[in-house]
Amino acid sequence: EGGGGGGGGGEKKRRDGAAAASPTPVAKRRRLGCAQCRAAKTPQWRTGPEGPKTLCNACGIAFLKARKAEAKEEEEDAPPPATADDDAKAGADGAE
Repeated sequence: EGGGGGGGGGEKKRRDGAAAASPTPVAKRRRLGCAQCRAAKTPQWRTGPEGPKTLCNACGIAFLKARKAEAKEEEEDAPPPATADDDAKAGADGAE
């Protein structure tokens, strides 16, 4: 019967009295820390393979660097796209 406010209490409540929704996956992940190294504090949370804000700054940069290297490697393995010059040469070769 005191003056209200007060801490304790298990369930968080919103101002309108309804129970707060359960934490989002991102909020839950942040509580666990970085998905790679489990760091709890970082200047910036970054996107990782599990979604946005799942990697600390250092792990996020390493993840991006590895992803770019992988994309570059795939690009080098792929044959070059056909161009209009290639079509013109094919037509000239076939006319003989």
